[in-house]
Amino acid sequence: MENILPIAGGVALIALAGLLVAMIMLVRRLTAKVDLLLDTTNGVVRQMSQEIQPLVRQVERTADSLQGITTQVEQTIGHVNRSIGEVDGIIAGVKGMVHSVERVTEQASAVVVNAGNVVNSTVTFLDRVQTSVQQPVLEISKFFNALGRGIGTFRRKLGGAE
Repeated sequence: MENILPIAGGVALIALAGLLVAMIMLVRRLTAKVDLLLDTTNGVVRQMSQEIQPLVRQVERTADSLQGITTQVEQTIGHVNRSIGEVDGIIAGVKGMVHSVERVTEQASAVVVNAGNVVNSTVTFLDRVQTSVQQPVLEISKFFNALGRGIGTFRRKLGGAE
């Protein structure tokens, strides 16, 4: 009976050492997976950054177009005001105004199309970001949840064994 207690203690120590080795290996694997996930995420962020650059340039061009249209609208209003003051030039003034409005309308249509393209590109970009980031984050969350449960169960088992 006296020999059983030291033997049981030795077996328990060996089991704990094995468990410690297994946990160290698990932590190393987790570290490698987290590093891989971080590398993947960094790559995705770099790619997204590169994909955003054309969108930024397109938005800048759209803003420049809007500023040009505003200037043309102000010029057209000045032209209309001068035409009202000149009775003899009403017909010529109206024709000039119609041509100006046609140009402004064409440019406004182009701006609207560009804005629609920017919105569509942004929505597509956001969908790609969600698709590429959401699944790995959920997997990591599930993994840590399972790890927490396992550690909790392990602690309860240890607490019950004492």
